[in-house]
Amino acid sequence: MASKTHQKHPKKAIIAGLIVLIVSISLFFGVKFFTNNTASYQQQQFTTITGATIKLSALLGKPVIVTFWATDCPSCIAEIPHWRALYQRYHPQGLEIIAIAMYYDPPSHVVSMTQAQQLPYPVVLDLHGQHAHAFGDVQLTPSTFLIAPDGSISFSQIGKLDFADLESRVDNHLKADVVYSSINIGNSQIGCAETQNPSLNQIINRLKRCACVRRCCHRGYALQIQSTSGIIMLLS
Repeated sequence: MASKTHQKHPKKAIIAGLIVLIVSISLFFGVKFFTNNTASYQQQQFTTITGATIKLSALLGKPVIVTFWATDCPSCIAEIPHWRALYQRYHPQGLEIIAIAMYYDPPSHVVSMTQAQQLPYPVVLDLHGQHAHAFGDVQLTPSTFLIAPDGSISFSQIGKLDFADLESRVDNHLKADVVYSSINIGNSQIGCAETQNPSLNQIINRLKRCACVRRCCHRGYALQIQSTSGIIMLLS
């Protein structure tokens, strides 16, 4: 009986090789490994009241605060000066703040208050409640979520915030020397490795020597190494 030959799909072989590469680097440097089996909130795409689009997945590597508020919520209004101060202090260092108005809040009220309060951070309308649903069916305001640079929710709270505590948490995220290496096939991230205080040159040299990465770049795919301060290197 004639033996059957099996040919591997080139793209599948490259993806498999890249996954093995990331796991190898993770083990070599003692890092944390995770894939893009992300929670619902990490897939969110926001449209601000100015028409700008923000993809939460594009903010990987930065601390992000998502806060749900309403113009008829006294606690939310009382917190605005603190949010403004927090954004002005930490945004230059990489912090992002996204304020999401609840679905029942009239858009005209949200726009008017945003202008009156001169909010410096993006404000989003949740007209159909999909963003609230993605964050665990948010019902009460204020509801706040601190998303760590690795994309996980490191802190959440319903109600009035202790801003001194929140500042400390943000500061810790910004000070952490965290580097992420991610591989993207088209628009899809297939993996990411995270480590504290690695030798970045070692990682870069190891990646450059990898035949799998060279084939990946030759085919027009992209591999990027990024940190909390942004992309450090892009191989393509």
